[in-house]
Amino acid sequence: MNNNLKKLTAAFLIPGALVLTLAGCAGISGSSTQETTAETKAVTETSTVAEKESSSGSDTNTSTAGVPDGFSERDFDTSYADAIPVTLATGATSTDAEGVSVDGNTVTFTKAGSYILSGELEGGQIVIDLPGESDKLQIVLNGVNITNSSSAGIYVKNADKVFVTTASGSENSIATTGDFVQTDENNVDGAIYSKDDLVFNGEGTLKVSCAAGHGIVSKNDLKITGGTYEISSASKALQGKDMVGIAGGTLSLTAGTDGIDSVDVRIFDGDISITVGDEGINNDVSDENTQPTVTLAGGKVKLESADDAIQSTGQVMISGADIDIVSGGGSTNAAEHYDDMMFGQMGGWKGMGQQGPQFGGEQSSTGEINYDTDDDTSANDGTKKKGIKAAGITVDSGNINIDSQDDAIHADGEILINGGTFTIKAGDDGIHADEKVIISGGTFNIDAWEGIEATVVQINDGDITINASDDGINSTQKVSGLSSELEINGGNLVINMAQGDTDALDSNGTIYITGGNVELNAQSPFDYDGGGSITGGTVYVNGTQVTELYNQMMGGGMQGGMQGGRGMQGGMMSGGQV
Repeated sequence: MNNNLKKLTAAFLIPGALVLTLAGCAGISGSSTQETTAETKAVTETSTVAEKESSSGSDTNTSTAGVPDGFSERDFDTSYADAIPVTLATGATSTDAEGVSVDGNTVTFTKAGSYILSGELEGGQIVIDLPGESDKLQIVLNGVNITNSSSAGIYVKNADKVFVTTASGSENSIATTGDFVQTDENNVDGAIYSKDDLVFNGEGTLKVSCAAGHGIVSKNDLKITGGTYEISSASKALQGKDMVGIAGGTLSLTAGTDGIDSVDVRIFDGDISITVGDEGINNDVSDENTQPTVTLAGGKVKLESADDAIQSTGQVMISGADIDIVSGGGSTNAAEHYDDMMFGQMGGWKGMGQQGPQFGGEQSSTGEINYDTDDDTSANDGTKKKGIKAAGITVDSGNINIDSQDDAIHADGEILINGGTFTIKAGDDGIHADEKVIISGGTFNIDAWEGIEATVVQINDGDITINASDDGINSTQKVSGLSSELEINGGNLVINMAQGDTDALDSNGTIYITGGNVELNAQSPFDYDGGGSITGGTVYVNGTQVTELYNQMMGGGMQGGMQGGRGMQGGMMSGGQV
């Protein structure tokens, strides 16, 4: 078994195992010293590639122990002892290999096998066009530099699967330097472009740059199991139509739009850094019959995005990954907040004699605010910048650090958290779900405008600390068919509220506390419109234990109303219209 796969297997089998580390070896361990003819090597290697693949079973969804779902053992195999050498040289590429043709600076491979490439091609291209539907090919990059001004440096037209292996200690680069010019029916738009499955492994370095398109594109699966990659592109860094899977390696992705784009994103291991102008991971699909998924089951993922760091129209599942996110410049870049439901709440926000905003979205002395009546927050540019956004989110374990301009963790449906460590700074909600937030474990430190918000909030276990400016936990009607419910059954919960018309526990429906340890430091500890009770656990309000709920009057009561008046007065004094 390949050493990288052995390490990954150990990480899966040993709880709390460290992230896989790829160690380079001196020299080229797989270089050929045999004195056989190129023709003999081609026959031998064609058989070898087939044997490697058959020994690992199916290419995808293999049940081999220790191999991640969607990968095969062959994806981790970096050996190339019988590889056929091909020396690249601008205007002078030479080879005796059968199934390899040279036309100027275009080198075309038409026979399955394993080939080791070295040298440079300026204005050149590697083309892989295998005749058989089950033909596989491995190219080993050993000091390869290819530039092309109008197309891909590596272009896979047809193959069952292509393996790109970086030789140990080697440095390689592929660059598309200008706009793409199409030469056939395929819309080639990446510095490395493949119509079929593409696997990257090895122990060397590969730099990929694209001035007017994507970095690496596969119209089927795109997988990375080892090596070091520096990818910069005007558009997307990695794009895989059916899947992008990462199970090892060190990746630095810099993109004008998205870092990783696929309907199925799976990260099991690796050290990944993503800096992008749009989404860090974009998991979107227009086909209603396809369920997009993002699986983060290991490795280290660092994302810095102008928009949502992770965006999915399907499910995001996290178990064991270390995730570090800054989206939209972080929480310090958050928009101003307002709540237009009650004058008292408006006063609680501005209040205390401060100048208030104008009603109706006009500019006030405090600056321009773009009012959004669908929510109690608004961004000045109308754009949301969330940490993780999906239809549904499940977290079983992992270390998750998020600093977001808008919501840190946001789901249109449900958020289920069973474990993990969370450090959250959010310009709006720390954790938000339109339907349900259910927490059954984990450690949370949340600094946000609102700590947790959903129609139904249920806390069964966990250690949760919330520092909030508006509501600590807010159960409010977001969808039809569900009633607002806030239920605390266990765990340790500490909520520290800002001064003013702010509620520690706020529900448009009911509040029930049946267990756990609850500590509320707030002027308004409870605010609910339906029933409520304490039937278990211990509850402290500002240091004093309470055994019954007492309700805050709507809108902050007289105090909120008075503060609202001050806010209105401030608005009029500043020349605002009321």
